[in-house]
Amino acid sequence: VEDNDTLMNLTGLESLVALGGIKIKDNDLLNSLTGLENLSMLWGSLTVQNNSMLSNLNSLSNLISTGSNVTIQDNSSLNNLEGLTNLEFVGGSLKVAGNPLLSNLTGLENISTIGDDFQIKDNSALISIIHFEGLDTVGTTLQVWGNNMLTDLTGLEMISVVGQDVEILSNEALLSLQGLTNLTTV
Repeated sequence: VEDNDTLMNLTGLESLVALGGIKIKDNDLLNSLTGLENLSMLWGSLTVQNNSMLSNLNSLSNLISTGSNVTIQDNSSLNNLEGLTNLEFVGGSLKVAGNPLLSNLTGLENISTIGDDFQIKDNSALISIIHFEGLDTVGTTLQVWGNNMLTDLTGLEMISVVGQDVEILSNEALLSLQGLTNLTTV
C-alpha cells in the first residue's frame, strides 16, 4: 500500500489474519490503519514508513509475529507504538527511526526475539526506551543513534547477548550507559 495520496485508512482488509508481508509507505493522508485489526502473523516484513498523518498503530494490536523485518520510520505524526503491544517475535531487524514525536517505545515491551539488528535511530523526542522484559538476545547489532533527548539506556537490562556489534552514537543528552548492565557477550 504505497504512494496513495488520498488514502485515509485500510478499510477493506479486515479479513486478513496472515500475510506474506505489508509495506505501508508514502501515503500522505493515511491517518489510520483501520482494516488490519485481525492481522496476527506476517511471514515477511512490516514496513510503516513516511505516512505523515499517521499518529498511532492501534489497528495492529493483534499482530504477534513477523518472519522478517519490522520498520517504523519517518512517520512525522506518530506519537506512540502501543498498537504493537502483542508483538513477540521479529525474525529479522526491528528499526524505529526518524519519528520526531515518539517519546518512548511503549508497545514493544513484549518482544522476546529480534533475529537481526535492533535499531533505535533519530527519534528526536525519545526520552525513554521502556523495559523489554523478555528480550535477552539481539541477533546481530544493537544501534542507538541520534536520539538527542535520551539520557540513558534503561529498559535494555535484560539483553545479555548481542551477536555482532553495539553501536551507541550521537545521542546528545546521553549521560549513562545504564541499561546495558547485563550485557555479557558481543
